Amino acid sequence: MTSKLCRVATLVILLGMMSTAKADIIMLEDFEDTNVNYTGIIHFHDGAPNDDYIDIVPLNGGTSPDDGAYNGFGGNNFFGVEDMNATGGPGNGPGLMTQFMVFNINIANFTDLTFSGLFAAGSNDDNSGDFARYDDPDGLRITAQIDGGTVQNLLAFEADNAAAIGFNDVIRVDSDFDGTGDGFAPTSTFTAFNNIAITGTGNTLTLVLEISFDQDNEDFAFDNLTVEGINVIPEPASAALLIGVFGVALLRRRK
Repeated sequence: MTSKLCRVATLVILLGMMSTAKADIIMLEDFEDTNVNYTGIIHFHDGAPNDDYIDIVPLNGGTSPDDGAYNGFGGNNFFGVEDMNATGGPGNGPGLMTQFMVFNINIANFTDLTFSGLFAAGSNDDNSGDFARYDDPDGLRITAQIDGGTVQNLLAFEADNAAAIGFNDVIRVDSDFDGTGDGFAPTSTFTAFNNIAITGTGNTLTLVLEISFDQDNEDFAFDNLTVEGINVIPEPASAALLIGVFGVALLRRRK
């Protein structure tokens, strides 16, 4: 009878430990220095007076949008985009309509994966009274893929095409990923999007940001890109507790 009670107690403790497991940060890109986790981006900043850029701001150049300074980002820097298809000038821009920021993240031994980040749009809250400035091709789409499997849409921002003319639109969350913004319209104050679920487990998570802001005054920014998950291998302290629990149970069973 005593051994049964010990086994039940052990099971209850184990279940309690599992239910209170906290997510660990697997990857954090905060853009605080040039030691970054991503590949694929051609950084540039063509300098004044045009100030076109796709880069870490203000660390590598670029400024806040014309309609007011960005605020609410983490630390001292963030990643900013404005007129990314510019060519020539001191920065010798790549002239690309779209760029891809790619993260390859080791997720072995992690479950319950989530993505979080801070996002801002510098040309939605236009204080001059003009139209917003985003066009149909503009947007940011974030996808996830585990070990080369199904591509999962996590978060997207697209022009809303409310004016039905294909340009000078507000950029919004694209909740159904159909290419047209239909939800929340971010402003120059960074907004957190937290704990977006990533389905599945495996060894490598490929996180991709598809970035398209190709004209003047189409400002967008993001910061603190984070992937979290629950480690299925117990921490040393937890492992020691498990050994202790089983040891007590074994001793009581022998008595």
